Amino acid sequence: MAEARTAVARARANEAKEALVQAEAAVAKARKRNDEAQAECKRAEEEEAECRRVEAAATAVAAARRRVEEGEAECRRAEAEMAAAAARAASRRRAEAEAEAQPLRRAEATAALCPKDAELMRRMVDQVKTSGGFRRDGRCSAFGKLRELARQSGAHRVAIVNAGVVDPLVQLLRTGDMEGKFHAAWALGSLAENDDNKVLIANAGAVDPLVQLLQTGDVEGKAQAERVLGCLGIEPER
Repeated sequence: MAEARTAVARARANEAKEALVQAEAAVAKARKRNDEAQAECKRAEEEEAECRRVEAAATAVAAARRRVEEGEAECRRAEAEMAAAAARAASRRRAEAEAEAQPLRRAEATAALCPKDAELMRRMVDQVKTSGGFRRDGRCSAFGKLRELARQSGAHRVAIVNAGVVDPLVQLLRTGDMEGKFHAAWALGSLAENDDNKVLIANAGAVDPLVQLLQTGDVEGKAQAERVLGCLGIEPER
């Protein structure tokens, strides 16, 4: 009996040892899997950190690109401002040179007229400038002769304007009867064929009464007003 019990005890002991070995093997496997999981977790953390570094680098690159683009845009704005300033300066210099040259050109134009034309021009301009003391047909005759002189050359047109005829013509456009407005517009149209004269005619205030004539005048007056405004480069609404 004792030997049987001893054999059973030994068998149980062997089973226990075998179970212990198996348990130790399972623990070792579990530890191994745990180590592998920890290693995988560490790799994942490293990859996540690398992703964060990449994202931070991409953000830094994007910010740098924005700064570069902003710098380029600022350079373009500065270049545009410089070009505009240079253009304004060049335009101002041209205008100043033109202003300096214009009196000389106008004086040369007046001096270029032959004495006969100069005397005729002076008498006709004086007649147009006179507010009274002459018959309507006399003034119309003066307008006709001035138009004939103006058609001869640019020098004639400049000389006529130099003689001071623009202001009375503009005044006639404002206050004259329909026939007077027609002749004033016709005369201004002949004189406006010269570029220098265009500026003086516009500056004398001819645009507004011409627009008024275009809107309210008779057929002939409207035609002349449209012609003069076209010479001045103005296209008013009807």
